[in-house]
Amino acid sequence: MNKLFITFLLLSSYFCFGQIESTVLGSETQRPLSYVNIWVENEDTGTTSNEDGKFSFPKMDANKFLIFRRWVMRA
Repeated sequence: MNKLFITFLLLSSYFCFGQIESTVLGSETQRPLSYVNIWVENEDTGTTSNEDGKFSFPKMDANKFLIFRRWVMRA
């Protein structure tokens, strides 16, 4: 019984904490930033925040870094 509980605990934590869901906020305004490019350092995995600044990544290694870049067009 104890082994079954430990196995369930490990598997549930794997599925619960594997995905990253967050919102990109501006450092000065603290408002959501839309259409920010986000990718995993040294990998070909990436996404873009939506119009509300929200994004999500599927499961990834905890030792990886996310890189954020927002392109601003100036006239």
